[in-house]
Amino acid sequence: MAKKRIDLDIDKYQNMVKNYHEESDRAAAVLAGSFIEEFLRIFLRDQLRDDPVVDEMLEGYGPLATFSARIDILYAMGNIDKAIRSDLNFIRKIRNHFAHHPEQTSFDESPIRDFCSNLSTAKIGIDQNGKQHVPPNDRRLHYLLAIGMIVGQIHNAMLKEKTKKLPNNNGIVE
Repeated sequence: MAKKRIDLDIDKYQNMVKNYHEESDRAAAVLAGSFIEEFLRIFLRDQLRDDPVVDEMLEGYGPLATFSARIDILYAMGNIDKAIRSDLNFIRKIRNHFAHHPEQTSFDESPIRDFCSNLSTAKIGIDQNGKQHVPPNDRRLHYLLAIGMIVGQIHNAMLKEKTKKLPNNNGIVE
């Protein structure tokens, strides 16, 4: 039997952000990266047929079980654009580097520093006069902002999808 679909819950995101601020750079990067990976799984699950085969594809050794596979399939399906795909791939690289390199302890060390400079959020917060409103060297903040922007966009897409799936007055889903 297929698993019950899980709603994308913004409260879970807010709880993750609270925990993020209490963690070391390494723990924060892995926590937030894993959160967005699971968020993508939930979003993808909702886009696909309600069938146990789909659940198998999304878990364990399934073809859609990895962070990179989820990014690529959501891009291929048109659910995310190139900019989000790029940010997600840098988020994935940051999370994986922290998880697999025990000597890496900071967002300010290479290659994490370089990955963060490629996030779209490294370029935001600059007004038309060139004044920076988001500290340019706060790579940890740019990482969290990138995740937050993507979570917001996916959450909005899910809400739009849910309203499309509501039955009309005759009980027919259009």
